[in-house]
Amino acid sequence: MASFPLIAIFLIGLVITIWDFKFHQIPNESILFLTISLLLFRGGEIFWVSGSVVAIASIALAFFTGLGGGDVKLLMAIGFSGIQSSHIPEFLLCLSLFSLPISLLYVARKRTLITQIPLGPALCGALIFTII
Repeated sequence: MASFPLIAIFLIGLVITIWDFKFHQIPNESILFLTISLLLFRGGEIFWVSGSVVAIASIALAFFTGLGGGDVKLLMAIGFSGIQSSHIPEFLLCLSLFSLPISLLYVARKRTLITQIPLGPALCGALIFTII
């Protein structure tokens, strides 16, 4: 039987996916609810090591590549409350597998490399595949 926090994580991930595809933004409220659901799912455990690594990497990506603020906040929430440091490679592999088709689709559709690519769906998909 699926637990309530896991169902909430899936539903919030679905909302983030739809919202990011439609508006290219990730609402702060959805990140807050996802963080609370992840903390409930993980028994309140905060992953300081993985969170710190993900936070530094996401801030660097935002600074050097133009990663959006919502994506950075979502990555930090996932790092501190959802992904243990031993699962970071698995998360990154899933993230790559999900973000590649989304990126190719947006680049092909816009016919330019300069476009806003919604990474929220890839981040949520990688999170869900990593925690189940």
